Amino acid sequence: VPRHAKRWIGRGGTRWNYPGGPVERQKKCESFMQEAPLSILTRSQFKKLRESRLRKLIYFCRVFSICLKNEFQQSSTAVEWKCCPRCHFGWCCGPTHWEEYMKKGIHTFEIRQKYKEATEIELFHYKHIENHQEHFRYQPWTALTKPVKSFPATWSDYFSWRFGPEYQRDHPPEFWSASTRLLSQPVSCLYALYQHDASRFLQMTNLTIHVAGADSYELPATCVWEEIIHCLPRVQRLTTQFVGPEACTSIIRPTKELAAEQGCCRDCKAKNKQRVLGRFAYTYHDYAAKYIFGDSGSQQASENRDYYGKPDLIVAFNSGIHEMDTDSWRKSVKVMMDLDVPTFFTSYNKSEALQDFDILQKLQANLLQKTVKPNPFAEDMWRIEVASRKAGTDNFYKLNMYGVLFQGRRKGN
Repeated sequence: VPRHAKRWIGRGGTRWNYPGGPVERQKKCESFMQEAPLSILTRSQFKKLRESRLRKLIYFCRVFSICLKNEFQQSSTAVEWKCCPRCHFGWCCGPTHWEEYMKKGIHTFEIRQKYKEATEIELFHYKHIENHQEHFRYQPWTALTKPVKSFPATWSDYFSWRFGPEYQRDHPPEFWSASTRLLSQPVSCLYALYQHDASRFLQMTNLTIHVAGADSYELPATCVWEEIIHCLPRVQRLTTQFVGPEACTSIIRPTKELAAEQGCCRDCKAKNKQRVLGRFAYTYHDYAAKYIFGDSGSQQASENRDYYGKPDLIVAFNSGIHEMDTDSWRKSVKVMMDLDVPTFFTSYNKSEALQDFDILQKLQANLLQKTVKPNPFAEDMWRIEVASRKAGTDNFYKLNMYGVLFQGRRKGN
């Protein structure tokens, strides 16, 4: 199953989303799963699933912890459901598999707490969409008048700094954690800029960021990206280019018109600040060949720099370069090293981060850290990892959980 597809499918058992609505919807879902088994789900089938209301059923369906089948692959009438009596996860399809699963012991407090946090956050987002017909988003709207020399070290420090007394007000317990789902992207960029060379970026008036491998997580981009302008008060123009094969849904190939100016808050408008956003449906190495270096191999004219020039920072969120489109990512990483700009890659967990780190070492990237590090601005919520024979069950991850920063090639290579 493709990396991003498996994040959507086969997780186990949120109580608020089961059994999933009217019988006819369940029948449609079972019919869909027969047409598209999880093991051979194609890109077009997954797109159909993602855009369908049936996703609500499949997204958190129950998965058996031993045989790893889900409830749409096995008739529910022939199953004797069993689960952990404390957290109501750890589903098994019968006494034999239940005994095998229980050899691990009852879920620890830590595991139960992660399941609880993951489901409560998802329920918070679900209710917000049901009540307001939009995804939950909350961000600071005040712009700094002076830059800060050091960036906060945790989400708690960041919220106290950017929201002030409001952070101490009585909000639902999931409120602040839920806001990091989108805020994690721009704030991780700020963290990477400060980690690399704060003094340099604090003086810049034009800042260009390229988001490589952009897809449904990054797009459609929202106004949370304006937080970068708010935290870097000298920046007058922020250009963010989202580059990836899935960045554009249109069948028309990307053109310059896809890099367009976006709206800014009232304060930024009064200061004549600009925010430009572009979407380009290319791999990063193909994008660079056409828009940065030009078809002839030389850089584009300086007047096009804001749209197509060399970036000041490249980020790739949850890239998975070790397991998906590896050859394509290797080509893109080599181009990033040729550009010799700070580049920040994030991963879902430490295991994936170490594998990505190993590939970057083999490609002779100039790594700016000795090993992978937790990203303090990963989204502040646990997600339930898809069950698999390799990873097993009862595993969790976060978006942008670990990060690695590099720039250019290792000296002597």
